Amino acid sequence: MAENREIKTITKRKGISHHQLKRVCAYIRVSTGHDLQLNSLENQEQYFKRLITSHPDYEFCGIYSDVGVSGAKNDRPGFNAMMEATRNQEIDLIITKTISRFARNTMFLLETIRELKQLNVGVIFEENHINTLHAEGELMLTVLGSLAEAERKSVSQNIKWSIQKNYQAGKTLHSPDRVFGYTTDKNRNPVIKPDEADIVRLIFKRYLSGITGNQIAKDFNEEKVPIEFKRVWTSERILRVISNEKYMGDCLLQKSYVDEKGRQLRNKGQQNKYYVSGCFPPIIDQADWFKAQELRKTRSKKTYPFSGRFICPYCHQTLIRVTGFKKQIFWICKTYMQQGKSVCKGVRPKEKILRELLEEQNLLNTEMQIIVEEQCHGKNHHPKTKNDFSLRPVSKEQ
Repeated sequence: MAENREIKTITKRKGISHHQLKRVCAYIRVSTGHDLQLNSLENQEQYFKRLITSHPDYEFCGIYSDVGVSGAKNDRPGFNAMMEATRNQEIDLIITKTISRFARNTMFLLETIRELKQLNVGVIFEENHINTLHAEGELMLTVLGSLAEAERKSVSQNIKWSIQKNYQAGKTLHSPDRVFGYTTDKNRNPVIKPDEADIVRLIFKRYLSGITGNQIAKDFNEEKVPIEFKRVWTSERILRVISNEKYMGDCLLQKSYVDEKGRQLRNKGQQNKYYVSGCFPPIIDQADWFKAQELRKTRSKKTYPFSGRFICPYCHQTLIRVTGFKKQIFWICKTYMQQGKSVCKGVRPKEKILRELLEEQNLLNTEMQIIVEEQCHGKNHHPKTKNDFSLRPVSKEQ
């Protein structure tokens, strides 16, 4: 009977061995973190995972995604991680939905695709029916990429127009509960948050009594005065509270703006600003708010020759000028002053020593920043002399 058995050979499919499989990933980007967009992200992840794992010639290498990041920006964490994996030869093929999800800047799109082609990595744009490793791929990308960028600019202009109209009508677009001291009612109107409002009043009270922003920040950290998001108090945060017009009930709109490259910049007169009175319930009396602004202007005029020049070698914050015992002048690390030695051990050289070192290195009359290095001479080496410190100019690369 064995002689009559029919035997057929089934030809092995190409690419079925593990080492020949294409290592494939997917890239997804959704423009906001809203619930609908997040659901879209989850659905896309499931779709692409099924697509890749069901293909006999593909080896699934993960999903890379970015949420709430514009396609016009190049600093996307998920995108950058994917590019790093391709450079490490961990990916052979990328699948994405459309050109606009991958990149909306034509130049960046083409530069990225060309880099990937040099690495022998292809990109498939599903809805555009483009494979970048095919001959016509780059021509199609140039045309469609330009259209995507034009669409982005058109949408951006429409959004800017809408924002301007809202500003002109005196409508504040940001959420009041993002401002320390306020929350919102059921109608999204700003209302005072009592515990935080008390801290705002305390800041103004101490500032108007003559205490500096640096000292208030240091005291608040020592007193463990609460601050949002488990941050620490700094002089910058104290002064932002002092200068915020919302605490007297008003609001200045368009303090910043977004330029053509998607960068958020401080508005120094490039765009119109709009001042709206009485749009917040006041926490601070208007007269006290203006007194604080005048006091801040007076203090800001008091500058010192070395302000902003000396840098701590440990945390890289600037050193601030402090008058010590017998009116000796020291320059002390800002982090150490405001947050204590548990955060940074800091340095505190005398100004006299720093001046001598600057003169020796012909740096006295320059404006470059200087890192103040501390030489190791033991914990109990007192008093510190010129030999305990050295100066290192900050290079342009740093």
